[in-house]
Amino acid sequence: MLKKKVIMLFSILGSTILLLWFLWGLYTSSSAVDTPYKVIQKLDEFEIRQYHQQTLITTIAKDDNSAFPPLGGYIFGDNETGQKISMTTPVMTQSNNNQTEMSFILPQNYNTKNAPKPNSNDVTFSEIEARKIAVIRFSGTATDSIVKSKESLLLKYLKENNIETIGKTMLWRYNDPWTMPIMRRNEVAIEVK
Repeated sequence: MLKKKVIMLFSILGSTILLLWFLWGLYTSSSAVDTPYKVIQKLDEFEIRQYHQQTLITTIAKDDNSAFPPLGGYIFGDNETGQKISMTTPVMTQSNNNQTEMSFILPQNYNTKNAPKPNSNDVTFSEIEARKIAVIRFSGTATDSIVKSKESLLLKYLKENNIETIGKTMLWRYNDPWTMPIMRRNEVAIEVK
């Protein structure tokens, strides 16, 4: 009898934790503002989008865990005015030579002239002109092998459709690391002509 009660208690506890984790994913998915874009072409999991001009804050670090704090600090008020700035998605990363370049897109009402200056020398600003981006979307954890696989599929699709690429691929993530993997939105992206 006691064994059944313990099993039932753990089942209820486990179900409650899963429900809270799921609800956290819903909450965080709706709390960040997606950068606006227009879909130009869509086929299966591939999209080509048009983005307006964007202002980015960027840092370079040894990995994602080291890259996030300076950018997160900036939007959470570690800047010359102490101003908090809304989080936008996606968080963009590129890995090169054992380094990670991570960028946040500032909300549309900011540019390099009116955004508060960062307190950290590790945070830089840049303006990106309007551009077309091709993406392949996937859920789950963005492991290196999954990202490489999606990158290969995206580049193959673009080549087969005679769509020229510009630069290197990027990993775009839309959720925090605590969101349930099945609820995460990730994309491999590359600029196209």
